[in-house]
Amino acid sequence: MNESQEKRILNNVSPGTKKVGLGERLIALEKTVAVLPRQAVAVDDAAGANPTKAEFDALLDALRASGVIAE
Repeated sequence: MNESQEKRILNNVSPGTKKVGLGERLIALEKTVAVLPRQAVAVDDAAGANPTKAEFDALLDALRASGVIAE
């Protein structure tokens, strides 16, 4: 195998890829991070073995406000 054959093989190892600058990577990262859910606010622990409707609603409200579940 000569040098030109090696270059041709190496150039075709990952077809379709391109070099990207740091700015392009940061823009892509910002778009990805923006869709991640935020941390929900703290909700008090249930008072007993069976949570009340109010306790359950507080948990659902916190999850909705943080974007973890749909509103």
